[in-house]
Amino acid sequence: MQLFLFLILLLPNAAEAKFSVEDSISLTGGFDSNPLYRDESLGFDYLVKVYPKLAFIYDTKEITLKVGGWADYDKYFKNTNQSSLGWNTAGELEARPYESTRIDFYADYTKNSDPILLDTESRYRWGSPTLKLVMDYRAPLSAWGFSSGFEATSKAYELASVQNFDNRKKYISMGGKYYFFPETALIFGIKSGYSTYTQGRNAQPYGNTNSVYNEIYTGLNGKISSDIMMKLKFGFLWLDYQFGTDFNEPVVTLNITDIISSIHSIKVEYERMAYDSTYSNFYVDNKLSVESKSVWFDSITNLFTAQYIYRYYRAYPRRIDHRLGFITEFAVPLVTISKMGNENISFITTVLAEWVNSDAYNNFGLYTGPDPSASYKRFVVLMGLTTKY
Repeated sequence: MQLFLFLILLLPNAAEAKFSVEDSISLTGGFDSNPLYRDESLGFDYLVKVYPKLAFIYDTKEITLKVGGWADYDKYFKNTNQSSLGWNTAGELEARPYESTRIDFYADYTKNSDPILLDTESRYRWGSPTLKLVMDYRAPLSAWGFSSGFEATSKAYELASVQNFDNRKKYISMGGKYYFFPETALIFGIKSGYSTYTQGRNAQPYGNTNSVYNEIYTGLNGKISSDIMMKLKFGFLWLDYQFGTDFNEPVVTLNITDIISSIHSIKVEYERMAYDSTYSNFYVDNKLSVESKSVWFDSITNLFTAQYIYRYYRAYPRRIDHRLGFITEFAVPLVTISKMGNENISFITTVLAEWVNSDAYNNFGLYTGPDPSASYKRFVVLMGLTTKY
């Protein structure tokens, strides 16, 4: 503790610094109609879920430092004895050395697992570190702004039989903004990088191939009215593979947020993007989502999200997925912990519904792994207590 206090005193303007803590914990239980993501469920399982989060924040005029993490523990019992533990540690530093310059540094490590289809207990354990560095510059009284960045991420599986899915990605980016209104800008830029698989194309059971990523884009970002925010990004993406089919086509993202009032907002998003795949070079997502946030009767918080994805794989073995999902969450305050911080213990109800229809069985037969191919239906209901609202 003394060493920690000494290091804090070395930071600039320590006497003027503000310390704060963001923390929450959720403890819920309920049932899952299809915990193994099977095309024909074995029957519902009871589920207990624990989800704590904690972050420490140090804030001065020049820097903001945030360090924390989360854990997610799920325990199933009845028809299966499946359990999973995921956790994350992260650190983020935002430096503002000058009025015109902001530097963001972010690093985290996530440990989690993927379900193995058609297996009753096991999961594929993996670890994934991420590193991001972004610098933004906008001179005072200037309409122009510029940014550059670097990002690196990797994913490594513990089980030797699936280590052919181990993957590393690195990207660099450069972009600019021109503000033709105070809060609305024309954006443009380029992002380049590459993806490599440690065991390559000839690994069994399914090999993967390295690829190069190049994207150029332009669009609009900012307010289009007093209560509507929009982000439009239109570009052209080259996903060029060392072996196999390439993707060289337009991509687009459109995000519109309507802040109806201080307690109601709705966001609609459409995206067409190609992603690197462990199943067959790449897949293309056409995704449409709607997200609503509301506060009812000045106390009841409701979050609702609906999403539809039309996913198709162009390279052999080809397949098409239709993915539909809904999730809604209600939180009703029961006990006030801190009036100044507006912290409560709330009763929470979460309802999740998923439906996936894949034609992979018709084209390729059974497959298990990070790109699951099974069609399935899943319905989850959880109830419990939380402090996150």
